[in-house]
Amino acid sequence: MKDYKTKYADFLGILSSVLCIIHCLIFPFIFLWFNYQHQSAWHMLDYVFILLAGMAVYGSSKHNPFIFLKIAFWLSYLLFAVSLILHETLWYSFYLSLVASVSLVVCHLFNFSWHVRQEHTYSTTLKQ
Repeated sequence: MKDYKTKYADFLGILSSVLCIIHCLIFPFIFLWFNYQHQSAWHMLDYVFILLAGMAVYGSSKHNPFIFLKIAFWLSYLLFAVSLILHETLWYSFYLSLVASVSLVVCHLFNFSWHVRQEHTYSTTLKQ
């Protein structure tokens, strides 16, 4: 049951990080297209991404045996959250949030692939 929850958390983390990257890259064009209307609604999505990323990092790192991966998860999440919260005050926060999103995707992909290998090893040993 733990593996199922961890896989779900990894999937949620990958999906939310990729959606955040898409949101960050497309937002300036939509912002110009709609002539600066509904700006606050788009920025509210930042907080949704922070919440989803936090849930995914917590679920993925909860039962993770790799201490370096736990640290990478939480440092990436911290960088992600801080860069989104301070996006109005720091000119480089956009780049920090992209780096953090990509690092979260990499962490979740590594964690997911490790669980898939563990399941394959476990099912192979059961068959023997």
